[in-house]
Amino acid sequence: MSSSFKHYDFNEIDKRCHSMRVRANMLASRFSKVSEDVKKLLFKTYFSSIYCSSLWIPQTQKCLQKIRVTFNDCFRIIFKVKGPHSISNEFVRRGICNFEAIRRICCFSLIKRVLFPKNEIVLDIVNCTTFYRTALYIRNG
Repeated sequence: MSSSFKHYDFNEIDKRCHSMRVRANMLASRFSKVSEDVKKLLFKTYFSSIYCSSLWIPQTQKCLQKIRVTFNDCFRIIFKVKGPHSISNEFVRRGICNFEAIRRICCFSLIKRVLFPKNEIVLDIVNCTTFYRTALYIRNG
């Protein structure tokens, strides 16, 4: 890939991370006095549906790391987690999936929909011998 594409990719990630932080600060300020259950619902609604994350193929691990750190920061902002607390323990304590768990769920869901389709057109593609040479099948097969 060209260096211009990689540059665009990092800029796009920066934009998305910034918008996530803005959203977290907005939710934290507007809903600062609500119960823990409402905050969990807000966080799951606004941050747990990572659009098309199962299709992401990051240029470097640094890309995913930046998004993961931003996701954790948003969690800290909304739940007011300060100090040296383990963010993993905080996710578990509140019963919320962390970034890696959400990505695994999304990838598994995509693979399940592709390998066991109910749509006849997709089923024909999956049964084609060319499909078994694609990156999607080779990585997960």
